[in-house]
Parts: sequence; C-alpha cells; structure tokens
Amino acid sequence: MRFLIILIFLLSPALVSAQDLLRGTVKGLEDGKETPLSYATVQWLNTTVGVVADGEGKFSIERVPGTTLLVVSFIGFSSDTIETKGKQDIRVVLNEVLELDETVVMGDKKATTISSISSMKVEVLGKGELKKAACCNLSESFETNPTVEVSFSDALTGMRQIQMLGLSGIYAQTLVENMPMVHGLNASTGLSYIPGPFVENIYLSKGAGSVMYGFESMTGQINIDLIKPETAPKFYLNGYVNMFGRTELNAITRAKVSKKWSTSLMAHVNSTQNKMDPNKDGFYNLPSGQGLNLINRWKYQGKKWEGMVGFKYLDEQRTSGQIGYKRGMERDSTTPYGVEYNTRQGGVWAKLGRMESDKKPTSIGFVFHANRYENTFIAGLNTYNGIHDNLFGSMVFNRKFGKPGRHTLSGGAGILADRFDENYNGKNFARTELVPGIFAEYTYALAQKFSAVFGARLDYHNLFGAFVTPRMHLRYAINERHVLRASAGRGQRTANIFAENSGILVSSRKLILEGSGYPGKDGLLPEVSWNYGGNYTYTFPISSRRSAQFSMDYYYVHFVNQTVVDLDNSAREVRIYNLNGKSYSQTFQAQFTIEPIAHLEARIAYRYLDVKTTYTSGLREKSLLSPHRGFINLAYETEKKWAFDLTTQFIGRKRLPDLIENPEGFRMESRSPAYVNVNAQISKKFKKWDIYLGGENLLNVKQNTLIVDAENPYGSYFDASMVWGPTMGAMAYIGFRYELK
Repeated sequence: MRFLIILIFLLSPALVSAQDLLRGTVKGLEDGKETPLSYATVQWLNTTVGVVADGEGKFSIERVPGTTLLVVSFIGFSSDTIETKGKQDIRVVLNEVLELDETVVMGDKKATTISSISSMKVEVLGKGELKKAACCNLSESFETNPTVEVSFSDALTGMRQIQMLGLSGIYAQTLVENMPMVHGLNASTGLSYIPGPFVENIYLSKGAGSVMYGFESMTGQINIDLIKPETAPKFYLNGYVNMFGRTELNAITRAKVSKKWSTSLMAHVNSTQNKMDPNKDGFYNLPSGQGLNLINRWKYQGKKWEGMVGFKYLDEQRTSGQIGYKRGMERDSTTPYGVEYNTRQGGVWAKLGRMESDKKPTSIGFVFHANRYENTFIAGLNTYNGIHDNLFGSMVFNRKFGKPGRHTLSGGAGILADRFDENYNGKNFARTELVPGIFAEYTYALAQKFSAVFGARLDYHNLFGAFVTPRMHLRYAINERHVLRASAGRGQRTANIFAENSGILVSSRKLILEGSGYPGKDGLLPEVSWNYGGNYTYTFPISSRRSAQFSMDYYYVHFVNQTVVDLDNSAREVRIYNLNGKSYSQTFQAQFTIEPIAHLEARIAYRYLDVKTTYTSGLREKSLLSPHRGFINLAYETEKKWAFDLTTQFIGRKRLPDLIENPEGFRMESRSPAYVNVNAQISKKFKKWDIYLGGENLLNVKQNTLIVDAENPYGSYFDASMVWGPTMGAMAYIGFRYELK
C-alpha cells in the first residue's frame, strides 16, 4: 500500500510546474543526406546546463537566464552555436568535419559511440558498424563488438544466438524502437529475422535497464532503431552472395505522400542452396532454404502530434539433416534423418505522441503492438509446433520541472498479453499470460556533474501474482574526461523451454520436466534476478582532431530463481527444473579505443566471465561458454574512399557437457580447444555504389566432430547440440550497395 501511495504521488503531474522550454531536433549532413544524430550533446553557452538528445536526435531543454545561445555538438561533426531568442522549436543540422581542399572526412563519425553525459552507459552501433560485418541479419552483426557474443545454437538448424554478460540472449531485453517485438517464442532467435540493412542504429546497454520499457531486462537492453520513412533513401538495393550458396537481396524505398505523411517499404529475400558436408559425417553442415521479410511504415508529422503505423510479415523455411533427406519426406527410423525449421510471423504496431511546448512542458505517448508468431520444428522423430499471440500497449508521459535541467518525471501504465499454444511430440503445453502494470521514473541532473535515475514498476502477473521491479542508475563526472556510472535492479521473465533450447529436439536425450513441466505454480516458476554493476570511462584527446577512450565494466547477476537446463546429470537425459541453490554471472571487461593516425580506428578489448549454476551434481561452471575472450578491431578508410576492416577474436577453452556415460567412441573431451577467429572486409565507395569483398573465419578453424554418433541418428547416443566452435571453415563473400538519396 505504501508503494502505491508513493507511485501515485510521483505520477501526479499537478505537483510540478511548467518552465520555459526549448525543443528541437539534431541531424547530421552526410553525403548530402540528413540523418538524426543520436545522443548529440546540447548545452547553453558558457554554462554547465545541458542535455543529451534521444535516439532520434530530439531534445528539450529548459532556458537559463543570461544566454540564448545554444551549443550543439556530435563526434565527427562540426559544432554549431544557435541563437534561440524568440524561438520555441529549432532544427539543427551539423556538417561533417571536412578538409578545406577536398571532400575527405577527417573527424570520422565513429561506427560505435558512447555518450559521456547519459546516466546509463549506452553504446550506439551505427550503420558504419553494421556494414563492417556485411551483416545479413542482426544475429550476425555483433561479430565486430566485444560486448555481445554470437554462437550457433546447434549443428543442424544454422540458427545463431547471442550472449550478454555470459548468459543467453533471452536474458537481454530486446526492443524494436522501445517495443517488445523480440519476445516470447522468438526471444532467442528473433534477431535472425531482422535484416541489417533495415537498421539505423542499435543501442546497447549492460546492466539494469529502464523500467519504462518493461520488467524483463536481466543482463541489459538492446534497442533497435529501424530506418524511418522521413530519412530513408529514395531507393536502396543491397545484394550479397557467399561461397556456401547463400544469396540475399535487400531493397528500401520511400515516398512523401503529403506534407504530413511519408511512407517506406523495406523488403528482404534470401536463399541458401547448400549441399556441403566438409567434415564427411553424412549431415549437411548448413541448412538450405529461403525467406521473405517485409516492413511497411507510415509516418505522420504534425505541429503538436506525431505518429507512426507499421506492418511486418515474415515467412522462412530451412531444411537440413542427413544427405539424401528431402523436404516433406515421410519420417521413420528407416529414412534419412531430416530437419525442417519453418517460421511465419505477422504484426502491426502504432505510435502516437504529443510533443512538449513552452506552455505545456509535458510530452505524452501511446504505443500499441500486436503480433502472431508461428514456428514448426521437425528433427528426426521429434516434432514441435508453437504459436504465440502477443499484444502490448502502453501510455507514457514525460515532464520537466524545478530548476532548469534539474528534474524530470516520467511514468505511465501498460499491459502485456501473451497466448502460447505449443505441442511437443503430441503433448500440448498451453498458457496465457496477462501482465498489467504501472511505472514511474525520476531523473535528477546536476548540470553535467551528477545524475541519478530512480525507477520502479508494479505489475500483476495472472499466474504468479504481483511483483515490484525497482531500478537505479547513477552517474558522476570527476571531470570532463573521467566518468563513473553504477546501476542496480531487478528483472523477471518466464522461460519458454522448447523455443529457447533447440538442442532438446536435435538429440536422443529424454526430456524430463519438473512438476507440470510448464510455467505455473505447480511447475516452472518465473526467472528472477538482481543485477549490480558499474563502469568507468576515460576519454582524452590525442590531437586536435582525434581522441581515445578507455573503459572498464564489472557486472554481477544473481538469480533468485532460474529455469535450469541440465545436460550433465545424464548423457541420456536433459532435465529442466527450478533452481535449488546458487546461480550467478560475474563479468569484467576492459576496452580501449584509439585513433592513432587519421582515418584509422583501433578497438582492443578483453572480457572475463565467471558463470556458475547449481545442478543436481552441484555448483558447476556453465557449459559451452568461454571464460576468456580477446578482441581486436582495426578499421581504416583512405582518402580515395577505400575502407578496410579486420577483426580478430581469441576464444578460450569451454567446458563441455559431461558425456562419460557414453561408450568411449561417443564422448567428447571435457573442454574444447581455444581458437582464434579472423574476419576481414574491403569495400570501395563510389558516388552511388558500394562494392565489398570479405571473408570470415579466415584461419579455417572448425569443429570437426559436430554430431555425436552421426552414423546412427535414431540411436541412443545421437546428439547434435554439442557445438563449441565454427561449423564451417573459411568463407568468402561479395556484395554491393546502391543508394539513391
């Protein structure tokens, strides 16, 4: 009751008073095209009062006595000082830093940036970072980022999954423009269905996230910003093909329908015709298949209100298994072992917001998202069908009050509804989750020296009852170069055991579930964790045009309850049960970024993990996870518009699940070998064209034994889930980009 009274008190906008407010948008001019500058710095001249623009380059700042001059800056762009006298709304366009005698970028806009005055440490991965890996989808886009790891989920489906803070990507809340589109049954694979060319920016934050966007963030938040209708190119075409038979085509177009309405259409098609078995085990090392992905968006921009409506559709099929298996073939123990992975998804979303003004320093927004996700997974004699219907709606407000730039109150209410209908080998698992909630977040900012964000949610889950989610973020600037941050918070989610553990189907292990075997009071409990952490960032100039940055992070995730997937109790079983003991993750990461010479950026990082869980056999290190990882990325761009990128990763040894029960020929070593993975890319930019050529896994490292007892897929020892390294050897690719602005 006390919490409700406090929350209602915080949510009351009548307690705050209006201030003289200036709002605006910051954009950058690159190659004749304007794009929003996410997290640009906005500050009153000769004062310490400033704000950071949001992910769309929008900002609002309260006026201060004595000056009407506003300084706007962003890395890689010329700063500008704007006269704001008599203005309520401004639009700022910054130019790239250029040499006077030729059009060569000297103050390069970094592919990855970190805001120095944001309360949370947020890495912004821009288009430049996404292009480094020629990423076909976002599950592959983190190969050049040391914070997130990418691995194959198994040896047969070709699906990639991410990890953050040593834990599966399901524990990182993934949002698309602050909406939970990667959620539920597609939480582990959803990034595979977002094409890289569709994306403007990715915002990556470790630790406790904001309560404004939900309660599911346990290791961090990944927010994906799609290309918007008003900033999309008139026409964009991207083609890609690699030596393994994978081809992709992406197209984007936009139109200005009226003064207030604009629209864009983004399309992606892919096809893989793979008949390769390089390790000669009788199974295809990559699946074949095809897919279609469409997104249509409509943007409304009025004087006081703005809105967005979007539609999406996805259809993809993958086929793999033993050589000789054909899609749709009758399945029994006498036919080749086959794998079919089919996904279909359709959704609609809408946003409506009223912007701040001098007279009304309160913004308000409404968000709605509806989605259906269908997945069919056939692996030998195992069959899984899953349908997930999702509805999400929220109302949020934001209001500034008190001394200029000092206090901000945000809050609102929302509802998350999910209906799951799953069938595993003829047994039905169905449930409905309904979670209404209210939330509030208060921000205190003392110029650019100190800021604190305190947030809390109160949600009611129809299966598990009411729960409170408190979170906190602190930032202290020792001076303009040294910044300390700390965060703490609670997270909660419901596990989806089949969708999140594809290894269950691609093995002969017997599935044993606790209780009813499904989320509910008589079965699996919700996963609950607390996340504590902090980071230190030191930014310093090395010349008038170049800078360097050093950062250190430490995060500790402690599980109150976790859905444990136990592969060690028996080589013949996979047991899934509620945690009974300790489970934690400790992560330390150090990173150094420098521009030693003009046009060259170097990123060096080291990450250490200590991740342990209590299994039936006791507290053990998490399997298939490397405690040590080293990372080096070199990116160089010449004055002739050639770009070179080289990424080298050291991956340490991983503990492998215990297979001691198997006969000697069907076991693996207790640990995998360490290895080095090298990727490289060369690209040449013309007026409207880009051509790129690259290679992955250039040292030709590969896991030779991908499948245990591959010769007998219907036998007792078959297991295709023991993947610790690359499934294919060295790979080359080529592609192009065409853009008509």
